Amino acid sequence: MQEGAGGCPARQRYPACGHAQGPRNIPHTHGSEHFHHPIVGPLTLDHESLTTPAHPDQRLSVHTAEAGSSSEEALRLCAPPPVSSRGKNRRD
Repeated sequence: MQEGAGGCPARQRYPACGHAQGPRNIPHTHGSEHFHHPIVGPLTLDHESLTTPAHPDQRLSVHTAEAGSSSEEALRLCAPPPVSSRGKNRRD
């Protein structure tokens, strides 16, 4: 995932992100990573990692799969079943 003319990739996907307070200069990295899961096989995930000047030793990382990709389907297979409001597991 590349940072285009619009800035942060998250802001490109979610235009309202951060606009209420204006642009922020938060150090971040982004890109794609390849993984091999022992059950569902290869995954390609985009990632965004953020750090803050107040806590440079801590990092928030988010990995996402491209919508409609085989990686998205593989992640769905790995997800636990949803829990209903009554506490019983169910599959839709």
